[in-house]
Amino acid sequence: MGFWKDKNVLITGINGFVASSLASNLLKEGANVVGTLRDEAFYDKAKYFFSPDMPGKIRFAKGDIKDYDFISRLMSGNEIEYVFHLAACSTVRIASRNPMECFETNIRGTYTICEAIRNCPTVEGAVVAASDKAYGVSQELPYKETTPLNGLYTYDASKACTDIVARSYAINYNLPITVLRCSNIYGPGDLNLTRIIPNTIRRLMAGEAPILWNETSTQQREFTYIDDIVEAYKIVVQYSNKTREVAFNVGTGIPVVVKDFMDTILKAYSNVTGEDFIPAEVKQKESTFKEIPCQFLDVSKIGLLLGFNCNMSLEKGLEETVNWYINFFNKEGY
Repeated sequence: MGFWKDKNVLITGINGFVASSLASNLLKEGANVVGTLRDEAFYDKAKYFFSPDMPGKIRFAKGDIKDYDFISRLMSGNEIEYVFHLAACSTVRIASRNPMECFETNIRGTYTICEAIRNCPTVEGAVVAASDKAYGVSQELPYKETTPLNGLYTYDASKACTDIVARSYAINYNLPITVLRCSNIYGPGDLNLTRIIPNTIRRLMAGEAPILWNETSTQQREFTYIDDIVEAYKIVVQYSNKTREVAFNVGTGIPVVVKDFMDTILKAYSNVTGEDFIPAEVKQKESTFKEIPCQFLDVSKIGLLLGFNCNMSLEKGLEETVNWYINFFNKEGY
């Protein structure tokens, strides 16, 4: 099975979109996965990601990533070799409503994980999830890894701090920690149903108009398919001798206006179902919901150093995503 067979892996926030997709992939490659959960709500959804016949093993560990003793015992007790720190307050709107919780989870949670890595002799590689949001508003696009981190909105600031804390630990203590700054991620398995793709599909299936927020509809974003993101996480940890102390941008490098992205979702829905779609309705967003107007990445660094590129086209990725959600919503009775 290759590199990951019988490797002991810790994934924080395993109930998250990227984390659960990554865990499923690593299990298929024979890894032994330990995943942290803050509550038990995810257990009912685990059937969508983890089948009992997978060659690897999985263990769910209930606890808080801000609890050093919990994390330290988990790493040492399972002789963890590779750490994927993906747990976060990751919904921008929720972060804006509750900044203290966002900062506690994203910043304190990160230095707790890094401190546990520092004191765990079995760890050979680790990656921390930052974000393209860490760059904040910039006059120069695309963002390069050398672009200053200037995220000032709540979520963006928390991810800028996450990024700096992780690289600080790597540099000061010679730890094999890498940081990924990914663009917006989409694909099958995202159970945050308020996000644009699942919410649009759910509304269309119910005969309701999809929703776009004013201002947001004219913003530019970059959208990357989940399978490409999972492969990026795996490769930077696998080659930690090359990637330690380094931050990488990960994405397609192709910006899309959000309104055009919505139109592509609607076309994908029609292609999959053969049905006409209802045009989107534009609504007023909350005043505290602050977002960067234009974002996209220079992704050449990870390609040059590791030979990695994102391969999924937006049109094909959206059709696969739409098909997954239609099946999901039908099974769940939405």
